Amino acid sequence: MSAYPRQFSAYRLTFAGVLTDLAPPPARANVRLRPFALADASRGPRHDALTRPTGTVGGEVIWAPNANSLVELTANTDFAQADVDRQVVNLERFSVFFPERRQFFLENTDVLSPRGLTGRYVVQPFFSRRIGLAEDGTPRRLDGGARYTWRSGRSSVGALAVHEGDDGAGISSSLALVRGSRYVGTASRVGAFVAVREDAGVGAAATNLVTAIDGLTRIGEQVQLNGMLSTSTEGDRTSVAATYFVGRDTPGLYTGVLGAWVSEDYAPRTGFVSRSNVWLTSPAVVGTLQPSWRPDHVVWFRPAVVGYVYQTPGSGTLQEGFVQTYVDVLHRNGTLWYPYIERHFQRPTAPVTFLPGVEIAPGQLDYWRSGVLLSTDPSAKLSLRTNVSTGSFFDGALTRATSVARWTPDPRLALSLDVDVSRLRNIGVRDTSLTTTLIAPEVRLALNPRLLFTGFYQYNSSAQLGTFNARFSWEFTPLSFLYVVWNDRRAVNNGVLPTTESLVVKLVWLRQL
Repeated sequence: MSAYPRQFSAYRLTFAGVLTDLAPPPARANVRLRPFALADASRGPRHDALTRPTGTVGGEVIWAPNANSLVELTANTDFAQADVDRQVVNLERFSVFFPERRQFFLENTDVLSPRGLTGRYVVQPFFSRRIGLAEDGTPRRLDGGARYTWRSGRSSVGALAVHEGDDGAGISSSLALVRGSRYVGTASRVGAFVAVREDAGVGAAATNLVTAIDGLTRIGEQVQLNGMLSTSTEGDRTSVAATYFVGRDTPGLYTGVLGAWVSEDYAPRTGFVSRSNVWLTSPAVVGTLQPSWRPDHVVWFRPAVVGYVYQTPGSGTLQEGFVQTYVDVLHRNGTLWYPYIERHFQRPTAPVTFLPGVEIAPGQLDYWRSGVLLSTDPSAKLSLRTNVSTGSFFDGALTRATSVARWTPDPRLALSLDVDVSRLRNIGVRDTSLTTTLIAPEVRLALNPRLLFTGFYQYNSSAQLGTFNARFSWEFTPLSFLYVVWNDRRAVNNGVLPTTESLVVKLVWLRQL
């Protein structure tokens, strides 16, 4: 509160001066140019000298015609400076969902994407990683595209069109999509989405049409419902996917259920599905207990039961499922830990291969697992998150430990180490026993707010692969950058993948017109 009475503030305004002969700045086109120039050199599997550097140019035009709209044009689009994907050891029967890391596609993604399911099971009619990336994550040439977004207080509209050129694989693609959403009443929203992708080339289907409608609503302050219905059409065949969520959240109890119904042929080439031909039901109950007898350093206990049941649409045949029971314990210093027990149900109808040389025969395979998760305060200078589990696994046994340690001794320096070790015993038709190791150290160093260095290495024993990515960025003027990126991928222990190395230098310059 001010030390002066209110009356004095009023008198001060009475004697304020008057500014004259001032005019607002002249109107501008509100157009930004973001061109880039790139030079790169690479070395192939024969360990020859780096190839002769090649160069390319491209960029973006960004125009804001008014406060609500944004038009972006891009040509010869490049993402050499994007962060690299983190490898995983996949011990599940689902495809791995890698998040988008390219800045251009992260912008305005909420306007363009229908609300499907994410998390353990994913159904997304639109997933931007299907643009400019092959199935294995290698970049494909993007000739260019355009994006339009419009937002108001209660509505939004987005459109995107891009073209992938033939980069030697004999396939080129064009994609166009439109999505609009609007709030209805005070607590509901509805949206509609249409996308068309056309692939030209050997073995490529001609056209894929994807549609979706999605919505959410709230009933009071505690109940939320959302859902999505999507179709994917190729030729005369149309497949369907639907998702839903219903949840009630109170200070002491959360209850909810999410689910999906995905037909056998639903595989939109504009989106991502963990696995088709699935009927998912996933209920959850989580309580919050703060009894008077709890120790002073404990904030709460949260007992929970979560289940995932995957069945075949139509017949209802069980494909797989699990039920997990755990109790969260949160401490006042930010530490969270919980023990858990899981009951798994596996019913593969075809051989399952999730690691080289490991094949699980079809049949009925049920088993128990248990473990404990510990996470210290992530905002502390030194933090740790570790998950250790043991028990049966399909027709054998698995002991697994995953840990992420981070040390930030200074705001300008961050060190982290990810470790995933899995010991499998007597697995599969060959009674295989093996250990997989994934190690990923990383360093981030900010010499000042404009100079950043990142170094990231990954060693994956199951893929027999080691990869290294080093990236230096310098923001020499606001939003204008110089990037220097070094990538190194090489086989380990006589792996089959060839060694490749590349050096990229990229200059991005932003100019306001």
